[in-house]
Amino acid sequence: MKKDGVQYAVMYLDPARGREEGVEEDTKRVQILKSLVKSIRGVFLSPIKISVTLSTVSWVILDIFDVRYRYIYSFFVTTLTFIPIFSPSILGIPAALYLYFAQEADWRIAGLCFVSYYFITSKIFTDIYSNELSTVNPFLLFLSLVNGLYVFDITGFVYGPMLICLIHATIDLMKPPKKNKRNPDKNY
Repeated sequence: MKKDGVQYAVMYLDPARGREEGVEEDTKRVQILKSLVKSIRGVFLSPIKISVTLSTVSWVILDIFDVRYRYIYSFFVTTLTFIPIFSPSILGIPAALYLYFAQEADWRIAGLCFVSYYFITSKIFTDIYSNELSTVNPFLLFLSLVNGLYVFDITGFVYGPMLICLIHATIDLMKPPKKNKRNPDKNY
């Protein structure tokens, strides 16, 4: 088989290739696949997971305190997870102010609404970000969306983060391989 071109690259990255032909898994191929999967999860799947979780939690918290227009707050939480201008937990301030002034609730209820909203959403936000998005800075993701939109028009919402994935995977591949703890002679 000719060793250049797209077909060889796809065949080379195919994870089932080594098992089908009875060939040992190539460590570089495994490293490339792991790096690409890690960066794709960090850029595409984690913000979706964060936005769904935070919008659901904000809806439930604001429903408990009977804040009107809770769907608007949930929409803003979803937007702020993809475009991280500031933390979505800050949205507890206008919710508490609306509860106090417009719905004429007691100040303790409004304060409890803000405190519970702020601490619960910030705890979820930081936990998911520290576990899921440790690979990509959220501001870098925002810049990739904006620059992708500027350069590629509407398809830039996909192409911008894809370029970040490729850059992150390339940087990850430049790092020295990790040593296997069980077999120090074999690298991963």
